[in-house]
Amino acid sequence: MVQVVVALISTLGVLAGVALGGVLSARVQTQAWRRQEAERSVQERRRIYADFLAAARVWRATVMSPDVRIIEASTFSAQRHADGADAAISTLRLRMEVGLIAHEADTTARAQTVVVEVRRLAEARAEHPAGQVPDPIIDRCRRAERGFAAAARAELGSPQLDW
Repeated sequence: MVQVVVALISTLGVLAGVALGGVLSARVQTQAWRRQEAERSVQERRRIYADFLAAARVWRATVMSPDVRIIEASTFSAQRHADGADAAISTLRLRMEVGLIAHEADTTARAQTVVVEVRRLAEARAEHPAGQVPDPIIDRCRRAERGFAAAARAELGSPQLDW
């Protein structure tokens, strides 16, 4: 009888060890998978945020060009403005991606501010020749870009930089 109990206890001990090992292994794998997903999310957001900021700067450069076409109205503004063409479309597309992928409302709000300020610059450019747009209008674009970059860095857990 004692031998049966000893055999039963040793068998149950082995089974409990295997079960516990399986549970612990699954937990470690789940944690590793979550870390990988979090890192993938950060990398994807970083890429989209950088692409958005670069597109906004290309849009800004496009509307400041001496060769830019001035149009009466478009999807971007009901007012007369410099045509941002593909750069404006790319910026708007990426602004939508920012809205879909951002984890913080401040990041999307700051992205929208960038779009608004570049649109205002395009409108101002229609009223001023190349190189003559007032500095405060250009400075608002730059501040909006820095604000977006700061919000994106904060969301991604990157340290603040003095821009």
